[in-house]
Amino acid sequence: MGAIWGTSRIVVVSHGLAFKFPRVRLGEAWETLKYRFRTRSLWREFVYTVYQVFSLKWILLKGVVDNWKEYRFYRKTRHPFLQPTYVSLLGLLNIQRAGRPLGDSSEALWHQLYELTGGAVLGDGHHFENPNNFCTSGRRLRILDYGGPETQRIVSEFGLKIFEEFNLNYKFDGWEETS
Repeated sequence: MGAIWGTSRIVVVSHGLAFKFPRVRLGEAWETLKYRFRTRSLWREFVYTVYQVFSLKWILLKGVVDNWKEYRFYRKTRHPFLQPTYVSLLGLLNIQRAGRPLGDSSEALWHQLYELTGGAVLGDGHHFENPNNFCTSGRRLRILDYGGPETQRIVSEFGLKIFEEFNLNYKFDGWEETS
């Protein structure tokens, strides 16, 4: 049992389950708050969303929001491409079926996802480029991290195609040159 530290969440895997906890960066929040007071820019924190990187909302709440949105998206869609999220305690803890991340197959993964989505994955490179956000189950690709709005949009539009057509034996040989 070990912890996996992501950008906004910490994942602990045990007994076939993944326990996702939000990362709350109190030290960074304090430093940001001091900076805002010093520069008289505290007002900006009221207009920023949780997706504004390094805002107080992002530092303190992004993991909670991602957990809750991930759970709601799975409950709403039950999409086969999604690794199931069984329960969420208001975003403070998500319990998901564990999956072994793909590891170092990033180039082949990225290029195949690019092809299957007609390039739409470029809109969310953080999630779709990282093989640690994917696992296999029953010889099918599944996504482990799907709390972000752009990730959910791409899954809604292309997830079924990815689920049905993704080839685990795909090898990327480079871009073909056209004359």
